[in-house]
Amino acid sequence: MTDGPRITPNPDGDGVILHLPDFTHLDTQAWSVDIGLTDDALAALRQLLTDGSSR
Repeated sequence: MTDGPRITPNPDGDGVILHLPDFTHLDTQAWSVDIGLTDDALAALRQLLTDGSSR
């Protein structure tokens, strides 16, 4: 079993850190990041963003 997505304050400055377990693809550029998620991980992320309970 994996843990769910989390949003935590960025300890190095402004913004937040988004922890995404169960990702299937990762591609980074200087200006963006593309992340592929499993269906279950996407559902968990949607729930987190709707609830805001991990913030």
